[in-house]
Amino acid sequence: IISLDVPGFGLTGGPENPDDYSEALLHSSFKQFIDQLQLDNFILAGNSLGGYISAHYAANNPSKVKKLILIDPAGAPQDLPFILSLASMPAINSLAATVFPPFIVAMGVKDVYGDPDRISKENMDRYIHLSLRPGAKQAYANTIAMLDEKNSQQTPLNFSAITAPTLLMWGEKDIWVPATLSELWLANISDSTLITYPKAGHVPMEEIPQQTLQDALAFIDLK
Repeated sequence: IISLDVPGFGLTGGPENPDDYSEALLHSSFKQFIDQLQLDNFILAGNSLGGYISAHYAANNPSKVKKLILIDPAGAPQDLPFILSLASMPAINSLAATVFPPFIVAMGVKDVYGDPDRISKENMDRYIHLSLRPGAKQAYANTIAMLDEKNSQQTPLNFSAITAPTLLMWGEKDIWVPATLSELWLANISDSTLITYPKAGHVPMEEIPQQTLQDALAFIDLK
């Protein structure tokens, strides 16, 4: 299993010049990562923004991806959830790039869980700690602004070139990327199936890891 933090998230710092942060950078960074490791015929999985990046790669490199798993993927036109909509306002977005206080991060984590009681103290501390890394706040602010601009353009999904069998996994309590958007993904990707989780939110792989793992392995094992 190879795990990648996209630029600005996790342990990966943002670009030295914040103006370089863009959707194009995310896609090119991911492609360079795959090329550097010389990966071929692999199974690709992504959640949220990572799901969108994964779908984009699979559509543009169909011979590389054996199977695709998209967990509550972003990318379809939608209204931003309240906390992201608020953070996308120009004045607040500029402030968020330098401040983004821990309580806002904590609010966001609680938002993405269908059941906030499932959040362990260790996991919440990890989210907050990672948000304090150099470049993280700027990356969060840039990502929110990027998603806001993309949604305002109402750009439809364009992943019909994906040939890999695709599993969509979605938490029905997702308030960031509503499960109703799964219909657009199913219609756009010809060989796709959907599993939903009634009590999970935007990150079902964290909330119900054993169940999502079993479903992913069953899909991977299908011939």
